[in-house]
Amino acid sequence: MKNSYLVTVYAHDRIGLLLRIAQLVSRKNLSIERLTLHESAVPGVTWINLVVKTDSHTIHTLVKQLEKQIEVLQAFHVVEPVRVGFSESEQKTRQLIS
Repeated sequence: MKNSYLVTVYAHDRIGLLLRIAQLVSRKNLSIERLTLHESAVPGVTWINLVVKTDSHTIHTLVKQLEKQIEVLQAFHVVEPVRVGFSESEQKTRQLIS
């Protein structure tokens, strides 16, 4: 079953890092749904978040391959949390009660 996974990568800020990460993801035939890059609290270290939709086996292998990159300090993943809010049926029920 495919889930959305949030992959977080901490890596040294080097030229071509984002390209290599994108190539690893594309080799797995995955598309990046969201991509965010930030400076971390440590100078020279970049914090990269990307969201991909895949199965658990593929995400585990992707994270292992990311960690093998020389610039990568640490990579890990979590299942993307479900958005908080009311579904349409819950909203209609709330309107009927009000």
